[in-house]
This record gives sequence, C-alpha cells and structure tokens, in this order.
Amino acid sequence: MSNNFDEWKGELMPALESKAEEWQFLGYEKVTVEDVWQCVTVKWQKDIKRGDLEEPFRVHRLIGDVFSLKSSEYMNFLTIEAYKAPNYFEKEAEGAFSLDDFNVEDFSKK
Repeated sequence: MSNNFDEWKGELMPALESKAEEWQFLGYEKVTVEDVWQCVTVKWQKDIKRGDLEEPFRVHRLIGDVFSLKSSEYMNFLTIEAYKAPNYFEKEAEGAFSLDDFNVEDFSKK
C-alpha cells in the first residue's frame, strides 16, 4: 500500500475547507485547512494499521471521514503532536537552551 494521501488532497479540498470553517465557527480560530488535513491523514494511517481502510480508497469514505471529524479528535491530535515536538530544555536537543542561558538583569533593565 502506498498510503500516499496527498494525491487525494485536491479532490477533498472543499470538505477540508468546510471542516476548517466549522471549527473556526466553534471557536478554534487558528485552525487551517492544513491542520484538518494532517489530523485526518493521521487518522487514516491508524485505520490502515487496524485494517479498517484499504486501497483502493473510495472518495466517499475519505470525504465522510473529513466531515465526521470531531473537534475533540483535533485537540487530541494537537496534544499528541505537542508531545512529539522537541524539548528545547534538554541539552541533547539541537539548539537547546536553559534558563541559565539568559541574563536576568537584561530583563529587569528599563
């Protein structure tokens, strides 16, 4: 299986835009079409691993998945992605820094 959903993005764009607008209307003002796309493709990857989604993909199934996404699924997706992000306070991380790197006196000067 190729699991390359990018070829479907253009066809699904109206559904993605609609879902982003829905979530913006519900108060998630910063949601973008790309956010919705990332969230749904992660869901599809999980569905493939479970055997719930197989090729050839059916466009009606993909559109249905986009329209049925819940804002709570999006928030869970954001939380998991935040945990995957680099920890900038670990010395091993590239470009890591700590509070010791800052000169507190610079912040107190007016």
